[in-house]
Formats: sequence, structure tokens, C-alpha cells
Amino acid sequence: MENSKLIDLIKTIKTDEWKQLLDFIDSPYFNKNTAVSKLGGYLHELSKKNYPARPLQREVVWAAIFPQVAYDQKELAYLMSSLLKLSERFLGQKLLESKAIHLELYKLEALATRKLDKSYRQYLRKIQQGIQQSPLRDREHFRIRHWLAEIEDHYFNLQNLRQYNPHLVTQNQALDHYFHLSKIRLFCNMLNQQKILGSSYELSWPSAPKKTGQIPAESTVNNTYACLYQLLMAADAPKALFNQFRSSLPHIQDQLSNQELISLYFFSINYCLLEINKGNREYATQLLVIYEDGLQSGNLLINGELSPWIYKNIVKLGLGLKKFQWIENFIQQYTSQLPANQRHDAWHFNLADWHYHQQAYDEALEWLNKVEFSDIFYKHGAKIMLLKIYYANDATEAFLSLVTSYKILLTRDKALPEDTRTNYQNFVRIIDRLFKTSPTDTPGLEKVTALIQGTKKLAEQRWLQQQVTLRKR
Repeated sequence: MENSKLIDLIKTIKTDEWKQLLDFIDSPYFNKNTAVSKLGGYLHELSKKNYPARPLQREVVWAAIFPQVAYDQKELAYLMSSLLKLSERFLGQKLLESKAIHLELYKLEALATRKLDKSYRQYLRKIQQGIQQSPLRDREHFRIRHWLAEIEDHYFNLQNLRQYNPHLVTQNQALDHYFHLSKIRLFCNMLNQQKILGSSYELSWPSAPKKTGQIPAESTVNNTYACLYQLLMAADAPKALFNQFRSSLPHIQDQLSNQELISLYFFSINYCLLEINKGNREYATQLLVIYEDGLQSGNLLINGELSPWIYKNIVKLGLGLKKFQWIENFIQQYTSQLPANQRHDAWHFNLADWHYHQQAYDEALEWLNKVEFSDIFYKHGAKIMLLKIYYANDATEAFLSLVTSYKILLTRDKALPEDTRTNYQNFVRIIDRLFKTSPTDTPGLEKVTALIQGTKKLAEQRWLQQQVTLRKR
């Protein structure tokens, strides 16, 4: 039972949700089988003990529910299936209730279908007022307006009136805005994926938008996405276009859901990272400002948590800009907002990196030793940092030993993505060659420089170039 779909779902139920789930299961409207309720109650008790393995054995579960009845595998499977379906329905109900306007529209449609004129008109006014007062002008806003117009159209047709139907026009206008905004948002996601992963997507639109003016402009949200689209489409976009996109975000933050605003922040972040990787270092300072804005506004937090990779990227960026005090404060303030299962490794690894960038190599090694490698990227990131420390300390024996063992690890680690493996393998190959090249061997150093410049997939390329320059002095 431990590996069943039911237990997978039940383990996602939070402490404050259990009472709601049990009330839902106990409701005779949804469930009339008391054995299903008993199974739900039993699993609730196990949740308090973090689901120990033995009490989840099927025979043990059965004995707890039916102590006087012989074990029936088929009946238990039926109860598990019933509880799973009820739990899935509960999650759907919670989601529906979290989107109050959806529930209101379903009620309105039910009133319209039953031709309850007084109640329908009262509810309609209430919904219209709520939509008008809301500052949101995102895709969902236009979808709701289209949905409402569909219900009004449905009610209009039920009256059998042979006259002009204004709700058809409203549907059409709302659908235009929803379609354009959804499409251009989708295009931006596709283009972003193309730039980051090299994926190829076909942008299918009767006539792909080229100018902001081709997008319905009821709100600045449309224009912001149109600007982002142009930014991602351009092979070499002017910085002014990026600044235009960035400057529009504060003006639309009240018109977007938090989730959509977060996605726009990530577009900004990814764009800056791509430009930095092209060698446009002026985007580094701007990216740090974006991170600061996102942290202060909470727009970089998803469900109250900060992604470990955003955390790591902020540290790496700040250290590159030598913002040591700012990064120290950031680490102290935001480590507690990382996911609990990744918090310690992220903290230890990034503190090691912080010490390394200040050439405090002994302290960096001390923090690296605390990393438990909960993620393959921490494991390999630690190896790369160790190589750089041994290189800086001219620790020949430790350096050469790690080069040998790390080459073997890179070959054997099947969990590592192939592109990442190649980046690391090329780094090890070049740092090994650089370490063995004498500072007085000018032709040898020139060959290393050419090797760095000619290698497309290479981790720490900028660092390697800096080391060649330092070695020449």
C-alpha cells in the first residue's frame, strides 16, 4: 500500500487540510460507505507519525479497520480506490473554491438554465460589479469576461427574443483579447525555451504580431507582452527595448495575478543571463537589481519559498560583482525560505563559494566538507570549486589526484545531463593542461587560450581566461 497512488496523494495533504478532507469523506452527499471513512481516519492517524512502513502493510490496514473480519484483498482494493477518487474530488473542490469567480459563474449559469430571473439578475449585477472593480487585466480577466458573456448569451436565447443580441459582440471582443494575450504569452514561452535549451518551436498564428499596435490595447499588459515578444524575436535586441519591457512591469503588477507576474520576472532574469553568457557584462548589475526588486516584492517566492537555483544564481552573480557584504546579508536572510530538504546543502555550498571568492580557501574547504550532495549539481559544483582551490594553492598532489578521480566520476555519473557532463569534462581537461603549463611557456599559454576560445561547451570559461592572463604575468 505504501507505493500506491492513494498514499502518494495522501502524503500531500497538509496538517490544516486533514479536517476538511475528513469532513468531505464523511459527508453522505459524497460518500455513504462508512468503511471508506474509517480508512481515511486510519491514514490521518498515520500522518501524525509520518507514515511508518509497517502500519501501511495491507493486512495491517485491514485488521485496523475490520478487526473481526478475515483479510479480503479485493475489498481493500475497492476501499482504496473509493478513497482515492474522493480525495481527488476533494482537491478539485478546493481548487474550485479557491477561484471564487469560477464558482460564482457556475451558480449564475445554473440560475440562467432554470430561468430564475430575479436571482439571475441579482447575481449577474454582483458578478459584473466585481469584475469592474478588480484591477486585473490579465488573460484570466478576459477569459472570465468571455465566459460571463456566454452565460448572458445563453440566458438571452432562453427568452426567445427576436432582437439584437449584444452579448455576441461582448463575447467576440473578450475572446479577441484573451486569444491575443494567450498566444503572445505562449510565443514568449516558446522563444524563451529556444534561447535557453535550443528547442525548436513553430509559432503558428495567421499573421504573427510584429508591432505592438497589432495587439488589442485595452490594457498595458498586452503591450508588455508584445514588447517581450519583440525582445525575444530579435537576434540582437537593443538594450532600450529591454529597458522598455522592464520599466513596464511596475505599471502592470496590479493588473496581473501573482503567478503571471512571477513568470515575467523570470523572463527578465533569463534574458539577462543569456546576455551575460554572450559576454554583455553590463546586464549583470541590472540583473542584480531585478533580483533585489523580486525579493523585496515577494515576486521571486513561489508558495512562500525561494528556489535553491535562484538562491545560488543570486549568490554567484553578487560574488562576481564583488558585493560581498550584500551577499552575506542575503544568505543570512533568505536561507530559511529555501525548501527544507535542500536548505542545508544550499547554505553550506554557497557560504563555501562566498569564502572562496574572498580567497579564504581554508574556510571555503571547511564549508564544502559540510555539503551532503543532496543534488548532483552540488556534488559536481563542489568538485569544480575544489579544483579551483587546489589550483590557486598550487597543491599539485591534491589537484592531480582530484583531476584523475573526477574524470572517472564524470564518465560514470549517468544522472548528469549530457551537455552538463561535456561542459565539466572540457573544464577538467583545460584546467589540467593550464596547471601543467609553465608561466614562462608563452606558446603553451597561447594554445590554452585558443583552446578555451574554441571550446563551445565549457564550464567556468571566463574564470579560465582570467587564470591564463594571471599566469602570463
